[in-house]
Amino acid sequence: DYIAFVDSDDSVSVDYLRLLLKRAVEARTDVSVGTSVIVNSQNEKLLNSLHEAMFSFERMDRQELRDCYFEQAGSCHAWHNIWNKLYRADLVKRCLPVFQTQTRRLTMGEDILFSTILLFQAEAISVERDAIYFYYQRKDSSTTSDGMTLTRFADNFAQLSLVFDFLLQYFEKNAPEYLDSIRLFRYRQALAWKDRCGSLQLS
Repeated sequence: DYIAFVDSDDSVSVDYLRLLLKRAVEARTDVSVGTSVIVNSQNEKLLNSLHEAMFSFERMDRQELRDCYFEQAGSCHAWHNIWNKLYRADLVKRCLPVFQTQTRRLTMGEDILFSTILLFQAEAISVERDAIYFYYQRKDSSTTSDGMTLTRFADNFAQLSLVFDFLLQYFEKNAPEYLDSIRLFRYRQALAWKDRCGSLQLS
């Protein structure tokens, strides 16, 4: 009835899923979101309060959810991460025909595509702050500069471009009022990758 995602190198609190499920059922929401804790390479646990502050609400209905998600336009990654949330399976199934029109395998930007469509279609979202997701920062991850090759960087950037082209086409057809937000989201991602490129020691 519900679907959650956990990256293979991350972990969750022992009652993470129980708490998210309890919150989703009680609040009658399609999505429930937990709290993300960043674990750095020194194994220090850091609460990313700037991003977590975006989830100070208890529950949002459809229009308020849409407004909040698109107004932040990618400035808060906790919104478009797929791994800090629990989704009602019916919502995912409803969006599946849209996802299936994107046939290329994605290893970069899939969170953005998935979350943007799902949160646009969701009727409501709720927050459970005691459900903790531990996100482990890795020096050799696909979004860090360590060990990055020029080929890998170019492929990552190409996949992000594909994701935003897909979203722009979808919202041009279904909700053109959010096109400017998608464009701003894309611009912010491009700036982040430009900064990342400047720090790379490409092999």
